[in-house]
Amino acid sequence: MRLNSSLLRLIFLISLVLVIAFVHVHLHRKALLSIASKPVELEPHNLKSVNVWRQPDEAFRFFPVQIGEQDYRFHFTDFASILTRVSLDSNQLLVINDQTKNQLKRLTENLPPDLRVIDRARLDFLIQKSITGKAGVQLTQLFHAYVRYSELLHVHLQQVKSAQSRGEYEVLQTSMKRIKQLQATVFGKETASVFFKRDNISMHYLIQRRILTLDNSMSAVDKQNMGLQLQQAYLLDLAQLKVLEESEDG
Repeated sequence: MRLNSSLLRLIFLISLVLVIAFVHVHLHRKALLSIASKPVELEPHNLKSVNVWRQPDEAFRFFPVQIGEQDYRFHFTDFASILTRVSLDSNQLLVINDQTKNQLKRLTENLPPDLRVIDRARLDFLIQKSITGKAGVQLTQLFHAYVRYSELLHVHLQQVKSAQSRGEYEVLQTSMKRIKQLQATVFGKETASVFFKRDNISMHYLIQRRILTLDNSMSAVDKQNMGLQLQQAYLLDLAQLKVLEESEDG
């Protein structure tokens, strides 16, 4: 009897332990499911510090306009590869040449048309982070100058196009002069001369060809001969420019 009584007690204890374990697991599982079904709520300040990039305090010295927490309208990766092609001289200053102008043009072409002040501030910061020192400041200034020049040139060319549609072809005669004025005003005469030598040779040729096409006072033969002369002069100007550039590089 004692053996049976001890056995019954042991069975009872084992059953009790199993029941307690079952209840514990059941309650724990229910609690986990309850937590999982509720959205995780974070305090606003915690969410901000975890998920949002914040502008470093030292950046405010140069960029007082906050450049974080924004939906930017461009991706810097589009510009990064262009910046790697920018040349610096032995003094770590920006090389002012036709190649640099081409990089500025490429940077400008990648910009969205509705770039905001906050986007420009971020782009300035990233340019100067990629190219440090005075060269970065130089490139930033020239970049903004090229954006302005592109806008002014677009307006001028639209005016020329509109004048031509009205039969006012005289505006073509002064177009090249106006373009050079824009270049000198935005960049200064010295930089403009370096940046736009090649562009201006091509622009002058195209304008002269357009004027020739619109000239009704010349015969077809005369137009053809004049066109050949313009082409030869254009090719000669390009050849002379190439010699000049090669001598400067040498």
